Amino acid sequence: MMHPFVWAARLCALLSLFLIAAPLAAQDRVYVIYDSSNSMWGALPDKTRKYEAARAALTTLVTDGSGMRDIALRMYGHRRKDDCSDSELVVPFGDQAENRDAIVAAMSAVRPTGRTPIDRSLRAALADFGGKSGAIILISDGIESCDADPCALVRSWKDKDIAISVHVVGLGLRGKERAAMECIAQAAGTQYRDAFSSRELAESLEQAVASGRIAPGQPDPAPQATGPDLALVIRTPDGAAQAGHGVLRPLAGGAPIPIKTFARHTPPPGEYVFTGGITVLGGAIHAPQTRPVTVAPAGRIEIALTAPPPPTVSATFAMKDAEIRETVVIAYRGGEKLGAFRGDEAAFVPEGSLEFRSKLAGTSQELSVTETFAAGDHKIIAFRAETEVNLRVTLLFSNGTRLLAKPAIKLFQDGVEVDKLNRASGGLVRPGTYILRADDGLNQFEQMLVVTAEPNQEIVLDVPSGAVTVTYEDATGARHPPARIFIRRVDMRRAKLRQSDQSIGLTPGTYEITGHPKAAGYPPTELTITDGSTQSLVLRATR
Repeated sequence: MMHPFVWAARLCALLSLFLIAAPLAAQDRVYVIYDSSNSMWGALPDKTRKYEAARAALTTLVTDGSGMRDIALRMYGHRRKDDCSDSELVVPFGDQAENRDAIVAAMSAVRPTGRTPIDRSLRAALADFGGKSGAIILISDGIESCDADPCALVRSWKDKDIAISVHVVGLGLRGKERAAMECIAQAAGTQYRDAFSSRELAESLEQAVASGRIAPGQPDPAPQATGPDLALVIRTPDGAAQAGHGVLRPLAGGAPIPIKTFARHTPPPGEYVFTGGITVLGGAIHAPQTRPVTVAPAGRIEIALTAPPPPTVSATFAMKDAEIRETVVIAYRGGEKLGAFRGDEAAFVPEGSLEFRSKLAGTSQELSVTETFAAGDHKIIAFRAETEVNLRVTLLFSNGTRLLAKPAIKLFQDGVEVDKLNRASGGLVRPGTYILRADDGLNQFEQMLVVTAEPNQEIVLDVPSGAVTVTYEDATGARHPPARIFIRRVDMRRAKLRQSDQSIGLTPGTYEITGHPKAAGYPPTELTITDGSTQSLVLRATR
């Protein structure tokens, strides 16, 4: 697992390299568009939240960056939850040294909130440049969510020779979201970069720097291929790039060659038949297409498919009337796991009947929804959790000590375990009637428990029990310091170590108590505990 600061350092290095490799003179303008939509609460592979990694990287960039160019910061989705107009120039253009403190303060204060108006933010950025040249760095973890097409917008800029290059950094993106962000970079003629692939980024940007100045809107130079360079590009009829895969089968015979989008392939020259299409959850290909492909000894070959969109699914989450933060949804078909997606994302799924399961964030409930999909469907599945309350249960022996259940206090309904409570902090539970069971390895306790709709509840239950205090003496009757004792419940064949010179709570039953170590010759002593009894026991060594 990568340390959070390593993630921040990688992202910072990525952004710094953009500034170095951008086709701009030292004093030209850099305009950062920062995604502060709700999905930025999500985590990167090292469990660091995306907004925290971006904040650290941008802070380091403006604090330690050596370039003295003008820099500006625009944010979107940072103020209002469902407002597609929420895009703001937070720090206008100014010298990097002068703008540093304002950018750091803005990044420190902002928290992910709203939607993803990328198109609107790019249009506003163009106006902010005021006809001057420069570079836009778009940092985002999601797809446009405001019924617009930023890919088409950036393509129109290139057609109009607008002297602004657009560079895209995707934070932990995959599938459809990654394809949409890559489309923006492709339209700009720049290279899309994943935040978690800084090594590949550094290599390609070093090549861009080595090859000299690049005119805005022109593609970054790529390594000179020594053989064929084959790429698979799949788009839906609306022009959006999609993730997909397929296989090349040599007509002359031989093993098929796997091909996927967003990757470079170098198959041997020859004649092939390609079969592929858009990838859906589970790895299957939706509506596969077949076509002949000729691979020349050198040069670029592009397999371009226009594919029908597979069925898509997204999810909403709520408890009663309150929305719950999006969480991961796992898709199953016939009991077999197909894959997972984040609830606020739109995922491609195969046709047919699918089951979706999700353990809702901030609740103890794992819910299931079944839905059937046909070609062209887009369905929003709704996970509705039952109301839960905060419950803490304390189990007290008659001597005032607690029964500490291991690993947890368990709640049952109709003989089935339905929930657990941490023995110290409790947990979230739905109102209802339960059978509570607790076990500390020596004692067992069971009782009916009624949980009301009160939001926060603390319940103290008295465990029917007695108590015993065990002390040690040597063979002469002199008191020994406290030490461990061995207690075995005879009727249940349970045994545990406890400490002498302390009142020990025990549920009713017959116990055998033995001193430790056995070499001292402490004879086993049998003891019967009844409800409410308090006893003392002296273990005297025989040698």
